[in-house]
Parts: sequence; C-alpha cells; structure tokens
Amino acid sequence: MSFKFEVWPTEFRTINQYFGANPQDYKAFGLAGHEGIDIHAPHRSKVFVVAPGTVSMVQTNPNAHNYGKHVRVKHIDGYETIYAHLDEVHVRSGQKLNAGDKIGLADNTGNSFGSHLHLTLKKQGAQLNGYPPGFIDPAPYLTPLLGFERPAGPYIDGWAYTQGITTSNDLAQVNASGVNLRKDPSVNAESIGIVPGGTIVILNGNKNNLYTPVKVPQRALPGVAAPTTPEPQQPP
Repeated sequence: MSFKFEVWPTEFRTINQYFGANPQDYKAFGLAGHEGIDIHAPHRSKVFVVAPGTVSMVQTNPNAHNYGKHVRVKHIDGYETIYAHLDEVHVRSGQKLNAGDKIGLADNTGNSFGSHLHLTLKKQGAQLNGYPPGFIDPAPYLTPLLGFERPAGPYIDGWAYTQGITTSNDLAQVNASGVNLRKDPSVNAESIGIVPGGTIVILNGNKNNLYTPVKVPQRALPGVAAPTTPEPQQPP
C-alpha cells in the first residue's frame, strides 16, 4: 500500500497559501518560497492527521520554534507530516494514530499572523532546489480529497490569479480570501468582480503568465449579468 492522504486535515476545505508561494517573504529564512501549505482553520478548530502514522515529536512551547506548538508524524514509505501553529496538542510522542484522529486545535502560535493550519510534507531522500532536504509539495496529495462538484450555469468567463485558486482536474476552488476575476490575464486588466472564497469554478483553458481562465457560476457574482445568447434573426 502506497502512502496517500486519506483525510482532510481541518474542518474547512480551503487552501490559503500554496507551497512555493511568496518567495520574497521566505528568502530571509533561506527558502525559495513557502515550505508547506496553509489551510483555513479558525482559532481552536479541530486539526486531524491525514494518514495513519506514529507521532515522532510534540512541541508544546509556543516560542521554541517558528512552527509554534506543533506535531510531527512519521508515515510509511519515508513520509512525514508536520502540523504547525497549534493552540493545543492532544497527542503524545510515540502514539500510533489512525487517519482522521484529532491531533489538536488550530491557532497562530509561532511565526504566524492569523489562525490557520500550516501543513508541511517531507519525504526521506527528496531534494527540491531552494529547500532543505526532504521538503515536498503537499498539494498533489491534498487535491484528490477536495471532492469538487461541477457548478451549474449560466457562467461568467474571466481570468483568476492562479495562486488564488486550488485546482483538481478541470475544476478549482477559490481560496479563502476570494479572487478578483479580470477580463484579461493581467493585474492591470479591468475587474469583473470578486469571486467569494469557497466558490467552485471551471477551468477554461491554459494558464497565461500568472492567470488561469475560468468559468464562474453567475450566482457567485450576483451583481454581474451573465452574457446572453442572441435570438436568431429571421431572414427578410
């Protein structure tokens, strides 16, 4: 049996920040970008282990590490997950866990500026350029759990900032802070409207620079009229 994520690690299926994002903020730590994934988790909401494993370390001192209070879990095939910025830890070192067991409550302890879960994934022997040994992107392991359902039309076409959405096959979910839908793939392009966080959209082609074409259900933008199809004209 190969390693995989079996359970979403919080009560809210929204990603706030991707692996590799905001390289300018992480340069000071010697990193090429964000070394994990930030997942929506309000203060004291539940945090769950994503797969069976054994707790390898528990840190309960909020000031001892940039991760604050955090838990590290060893899994099969040389994988390790880290659950950071916790308010409370409910497991102990050496404890065996089943997928979905609660490991603690979310917060913003350590180097954090708002309650969320920072999830790090490591693989023994892995090496990505710009990161310490072992760090890998958790996104391919998370997105199969999103369970997106294709939204019904009518739709409004536009361009979404790629790091503002979480993709799974030909669908995507808008991240917690929402995303500005634009008429063209540019930060200077005219805004169509703000698509709320959690909205499921349809991918509508290939990325162009930092933007992805999407079809947004019109109900997510109630102040924007969906395009209409003109009635066929009768010949004179």
